[in-house]
Amino acid sequence: MGYQRIASRSRFIVGVSHNEQGFGDTIQFARFVPMVAARGGKVILACQQTVVELMQSVPGIHRVIGQTKGKQKVPRFDVMGRFCICG
Repeated sequence: MGYQRIASRSRFIVGVSHNEQGFGDTIQFARFVPMVAARGGKVILACQQTVVELMQSVPGIHRVIGQTKGKQKVPRFDVMGRFCICG
């Protein structure tokens, strides 16, 4: 898929979930979101409910969804990715 086609797509980024790492990891990886957004399209971020308000202030994020336990309705998206969890 070429750059032109990806630029118009919406991206769904799943942050660190409530049962994985701490809030610091979500905040640390959020600094890369503006770079993703700069490539075009909408960025939708799912993160811990506790940091939703903070993540809404990150430039380039179109929508923030607070993760909850159980099934959750997510908006339509074209490409999905996760924050990297290493270690």
